[in-house]
Amino acid sequence: GPANVVEGDITTEYTVTLSDPAPVGSIVTLAYSYTTASGDDITETTQAIIGVDGVTATFTIDTVDDVYAEG
Repeated sequence: GPANVVEGDITTEYTVTLSDPAPVGSIVTLAYSYTTASGDDITETTQAIIGVDGVTATFTIDTVDDVYAEG
């Protein structure tokens, strides 16, 4: 997925690739961060499941449209 998204856009899909294989179906926890309009740095987590190839996992991030302009 893109490095930058516009808030309120549709859900954005990302894929991560592991450097070493993991068992299919393993759950990985991923952290991502962003900066709010007020300058706060926020870090959140999401989970993804390792696919049948043992090295990739796909996850989505939803953006929230609000009245503040970030960026």
